[in-house]
Amino acid sequence: MNVRCVSGAVAAATVLLAAQIVPAAFGSALVGSAAAASSCPDYTVLGVAGSGEGDEDGGLGATVSRVANGFAARARADGHSATVRAVRYPALPMPTDLDGLGPFLASINTGAADTEGDFNSVVAECPSTKFVLVGFSQGAAAVHRALQSLGDRRQIAAAALVADPDRLPGDTTVNIGTGIGGQGMARAAVVAGAVPGALPPRLGARTVSVCTNGDPVCQWTGNLGAIVPNSHDSYTPGPILARLDPLAGL
Repeated sequence: MNVRCVSGAVAAATVLLAAQIVPAAFGSALVGSAAAASSCPDYTVLGVAGSGEGDEDGGLGATVSRVANGFAARARADGHSATVRAVRYPALPMPTDLDGLGPFLASINTGAADTEGDFNSVVAECPSTKFVLVGFSQGAAAVHRALQSLGDRRQIAAAALVADPDRLPGDTTVNIGTGIGGQGMARAAVVAGAVPGALPPRLGARTVSVCTNGDPVCQWTGNLGAIVPNSHDSYTPGPILARLDPLAGL
C-alpha cells in the first residue's frame, strides 16, 4: 500500500477520533462543574462548639446548635438553601490546673485555624455560597481569630460571637446583651494569641457579639464577686437571631 495513503488515512482517523473525544471530555468536565455548582447551598453555616462540647449536638454543642440550626431553618423558610457544618477541633474543656492551660490555649488556636481551613475548603467548591459563622465561648474566640485572619471576605455574610473570650470594648462588632462593654477573659490576660486590634469595620458591622452581665468569659473584671452564677449558660437564640438574620440578608 502507498505509504502516503496510509499516512493520510492515519491522520484522518486521528482528527476524527479527536473530534469525538475532546468534546466528550470537556463536556463531562462542564457537566461536573455544573453539578457541583448546583449542589452548593445559598448559605453555609459554620458552627464552632464551646469548651468540652465537641462531641455534643453533632459537634456543634448545644448553644451553637440552637443558633446555627435556627438560622438555617429561617433561611429555608425564606426560600434559601442552607447547610450547617460543625468545625471539628479539640474544644478541650476548661483546665482545672496549670498543667492543662497550655493544651487549652492551643485548642483555641487550632479551632481558629480549622475554622479558616473549612471556610477556604468550602469556598474552593462553592465560591458563591454565603457564610454565617457561629461560635460559643472557646468556639467564639476561634471564630473571632479566624475572622481576623480572613479579613473582609465577600463570602462572609454574618457572624455571631457568643460569650467571646476575645471580646474587645470598642470593637467594630454589633454588641448586644446586658454585658455590653465587657472585655473578654483572654484579652484581659493577654494570652492565647488574642489579637488586640478591632475587626475591619465592614466585617465588624456584620458580626454580632453577645455577652451577659456577670459572665466572666466575655466580661472579665478580675473581681470574682462580680461573677453571676450560671450566666455563661444563659444564652438563648432568639435575641441573637433577631440581629443576625438581617445582617445575613434574611
